[in-house]
Amino acid sequence: MMNRIILKNCNIYTMSSERPNAKVLCIENGVISYVGEQIPSKFSGKIIDLGGRTVLPGFIDSHMHLSSYALMQVTTDLSGTKSIEELKYRLKAAKNQDVPWIYGRGWDHEEFSDKRLPSRKDLDEVSVDMPILIVRKCGHVGIVNSLGIRKIIDLGLARNSSNQAELSQGVLYEETLYRVIKHVHSQLLSPSTLRSAIENIVKKGITSIHWMSADTFSIKKLVEAFKGNLPIRIFIYLSSEHLSKFRDIKASYENGKIKIIGIKLFMDGSFGARTAALRSGYDDEPHNMGILNMNAAELISSILRCIKLGAKIAIHIIGDRALEIMLDALERLDRSIIKHIRIEHLSLLPDDLFTKIKRYLPLKVSIQPRFVTSDFWIRDRLGKRAKYTYRFNSMKKIGFIMGIGSDAPVEEIDPWIHIISAINGPYVNPLEAIDIKTAIELYTIGSSNLINSIGLGTLRKGYYADLIVLDKDPFRCTLEELRDIKVLMTMVDGVILFDRINVKK
Repeated sequence: MMNRIILKNCNIYTMSSERPNAKVLCIENGVISYVGEQIPSKFSGKIIDLGGRTVLPGFIDSHMHLSSYALMQVTTDLSGTKSIEELKYRLKAAKNQDVPWIYGRGWDHEEFSDKRLPSRKDLDEVSVDMPILIVRKCGHVGIVNSLGIRKIIDLGLARNSSNQAELSQGVLYEETLYRVIKHVHSQLLSPSTLRSAIENIVKKGITSIHWMSADTFSIKKLVEAFKGNLPIRIFIYLSSEHLSKFRDIKASYENGKIKIIGIKLFMDGSFGARTAALRSGYDDEPHNMGILNMNAAELISSILRCIKLGAKIAIHIIGDRALEIMLDALERLDRSIIKHIRIEHLSLLPDDLFTKIKRYLPLKVSIQPRFVTSDFWIRDRLGKRAKYTYRFNSMKKIGFIMGIGSDAPVEEIDPWIHIISAINGPYVNPLEAIDIKTAIELYTIGSSNLINSIGLGTLRKGYYADLIVLDKDPFRCTLEELRDIKVLMTMVDGVILFDRINVKK
């Protein structure tokens, strides 16, 4: 039976150069069959009059962490804490929960008056009877209490740690932290938390996500949660530990809306944790040049293994030393391989590397504009180098293929928060701001292009009917009005998943 829907009286922005604007959109069995000015004479179906409201393609979040985002429901929110005392106060409130770990996330010690990292002793004042893990908002440094340290050691999660001195104080970085987070996730993640997460994603107008560093435990929980009826599209990059089993995992879990497409590799960490790999020391910690996870030979080996197994590659790169190593690796790889690689973040791009990277265009990169706002301390970290951060406009001009991702739960999931940061900063170099048209393009067709996905990101004939309805026209909004813009409807495959207009009635 043909399922037909007509959206009329719309202010449609298609994000397609062929027909940028329209007033009518027809859908047949989840696919757009017509975009134009008037309803075709021979087309019949359910008519939805949108009263002049604005329609956009559904947002595609090109970089987020679904299981971590889902766990925010059972995580103590530590964002906005202004002191270690306030952090401890919030954690103490979680002691009454019936959970195996007290888990907190979102703090930033740069917002504390003394700007120091918490320690195991601070967390021991919260509890010595329950293990505690708190993760900085960047996700690259975490703290555990004394009981947490003992559990980590007993479980073998601290193996090969290069930071034993910090571990004794409860401080975890990079690979050790990831192992501990994965363990805690296995204790706390459930189908209900995943269902709630997807429901909230839909309410924000996001119709597809690129799930980074996914593990099989979490994917299994997702499948269990929706039993084949997943409402949105999820494109998965597995954590690198799953590389050898990539084909088996793909065969086991891939279905209509779940696509397992690649592997996520980490070259370095974050500016906030001072683990992003730099070519010279941090301005506020000169002896520290960050953590480099792979040299060029190791990166080449990982890339070639991915290619052999049919996996795309997403490479986390924030610091300039990490970028320089990656460019050295690209120099030694066959050019045909580059199309299978995308970069995550690309936060620091000095002029010499900017010149060098042009050789490999069009490179793909997922950017996180909210970092521009969150990294308010970036001048302290990088000094004069800060002017080379978040060069979005320069990258767009020279031909990067770009998409926007939230990095949730590192930042909030709401696309408008990231769009506002993209156009308003504050940037160290204001010339790197992008306009709202570009920002929305990057959040739709741009993110689709990162994975060469056909049928997503624009509203045109033959494409999936993944779209959203807004209460305002973002292209005619002031900055303040953008902050209050609301999603009224979210549709995937022509199915209304979220509806504030009550068109179902």
